[in-house]
Amino acid sequence: MTPTTQLGFGLGLRADHYAWILQEQPQLDWFEVVSENFIGSGGKPRHILEQVRARYPVALHGVGLSIASLERPQRSYLAGLRQLAHEIQPSCVSDHLCWTRHDGTNSHDLLPIAYTTGVLKHVTARVHEVQEALGRRLYLENASAYTAFAAADMDEAEFFAELCQATGCGMLLDVNNLYVNAMNFGISAADYLSKIDPDAVGYMHIAGHSVLPQIRVDTHDAPVSDGVWLLYKQAVCRFPAAATLLEWDGKVPTFVDLRAELGKAEAAHAAALSTLPPQTRTAKPPVQVQQQRSPQPDWPELTRRFWQMATGQLSIKPEDPRLDILAARLPAPAVVGINVYAEAFFLRLEAALASTFPTLVYILGKADFKTLCKDYLALYPAVDASIKYAGQAMPRYLSSIARSDARNADTVPQQVLADVAAFEWTSSDLIDCRDGAPGLPPSDLTHISAAAWEQTRFRFTHALRLIPMAYAVAPVIEAVASGEVPTRPIAGSCNYLLYRQDEAVLYMLLSAPEVACLEQLLNGYAFSDACQAAAACSTDDDEETIITKMVGSLGKWLRAGLITDIEGS
Repeated sequence: MTPTTQLGFGLGLRADHYAWILQEQPQLDWFEVVSENFIGSGGKPRHILEQVRARYPVALHGVGLSIASLERPQRSYLAGLRQLAHEIQPSCVSDHLCWTRHDGTNSHDLLPIAYTTGVLKHVTARVHEVQEALGRRLYLENASAYTAFAAADMDEAEFFAELCQATGCGMLLDVNNLYVNAMNFGISAADYLSKIDPDAVGYMHIAGHSVLPQIRVDTHDAPVSDGVWLLYKQAVCRFPAAATLLEWDGKVPTFVDLRAELGKAEAAHAAALSTLPPQTRTAKPPVQVQQQRSPQPDWPELTRRFWQMATGQLSIKPEDPRLDILAARLPAPAVVGINVYAEAFFLRLEAALASTFPTLVYILGKADFKTLCKDYLALYPAVDASIKYAGQAMPRYLSSIARSDARNADTVPQQVLADVAAFEWTSSDLIDCRDGAPGLPPSDLTHISAAAWEQTRFRFTHALRLIPMAYAVAPVIEAVASGEVPTRPIAGSCNYLLYRQDEAVLYMLLSAPEVACLEQLLNGYAFSDACQAAAACSTDDDEETIITKMVGSLGKWLRAGLITDIEGS
């Protein structure tokens, strides 16, 4: 298994800074990228990552592994992560010690685990499985938590120490998360650090958090607090060789301001190291955990009850009997902590859906869009490890809604919403789908002899989608994107061909004969068969005219870069 290298001081790679980073090429030791944003991706996201990777070391950091879930890691996810690591060659691959999935559904949140010997055995087996699948060492981050299970045979630090010793995995020490948990649960951060083997820690996170009544929440949207800086210096003394990464995900400042905040970490790191005597050895013997049988329910029952509370989209009341699985008499009351999860569950998914469907938000308004999201998620819960796929079924859902008036409060036909959703989801899907073969030049049509035309077959890029619609919604979507007031869409059969050209998603309107021709060609039929299908859709043109028009359409598709191969010419 490949070990991590000494990375130095880095920042999370965020979309807000893509253009600036590529243009300015700032002085920085490394970047950390979110794995799920790039697994299976192509187009602009992948091109940017490849350009960044060509200049800087990169670490992959995931949120979708769900290492402590009852379900085994998704094979497709592990295969995608392994392929991404093979292509990017990151310095290390990490995720979180938590669970996110239950019964085939994903919360897209880092849910806490019970620190029992049974759960330790379960997670140990999962880590072995993942490391074998990836062919490299896995690093796990200590997650922030807002409540704790009553069932416990050890504390989190002891759990990590045992896990690292048993599996050879490493630890990504999030100093901010440790500080948040210390404040929420009244634990000793210094004692926690003393139990972790310095050789296990690959790098550390620092970040800002929010202070709410009765609880602190890991929001990554503010400068690093004074308390975290003090704890960071202690961590540096304990883990002097570990690299440092500054996280900032909400209310993202300029890159220059982020770099200045990271400069504080460099100064704090140097100051902490200056206090250490030379050749100080701080490692302690492995922690010996007493084998105990917890009187609490087993892990499957704990996850079932916790999931009900954390994802039910209802506020949990203090008298709820399910709270008995959670630790009492902590600085952060159990009911307050569980409601942090319960409230964040829907808000996180709603934000992801709003990002995918901005025109739906505009048409419906925020209140009705929120209602739409709740109704939609009740039937189509998120299942993929990446939250960007949460809206995949939205077009299907909107098309399936059967109401007598088929209109919302603004008298917008329901089918308009379905067509808008289909257009926006397809655009989102195309923007980062995998790259394929490059398109051929239009001049290649001239190389086809007259005798070969009938049996010629054309191969197309996979980065295109043909969508029949009842309304011409593209002008509406374009107007909203430009900040303009859209006009009502024109009703009538409308065939959109969406495709990616370079790093942008474009579209063209196709006639019914063009649709029939293209569908035949996409299914591998020869040009003569495609022309026959096109002629069957035309009532005005003779066979020769149809052939001439379809040759013209081929030229149009070639100029758009959609045709990647011509066979039989």
